[in-house]
Amino acid sequence: PTPQQMLVLREAIDRLHELGEPHGAVDPAHILVDETGAITLTFAPSPGPTATFDLDRLALARLNT
Repeated sequence: PTPQQMLVLREAIDRLHELGEPHGAVDPAHILVDETGAITLTFAPSPGPTATFDLDRLALARLNT
């Protein structure tokens, strides 16, 4: 993802965390980019008990490398 797309992803994850929910599957399979460059973060069926805020942040950091 571009730096601007990463910003959008970080903001989306931050908002989700503010609502008390981890995403649990922040990876390329759940990030859609349309022809205009707009980004959508999709969701896995259920994040399950192993999903945490820290794992979401780690996944975002890995995407940024």
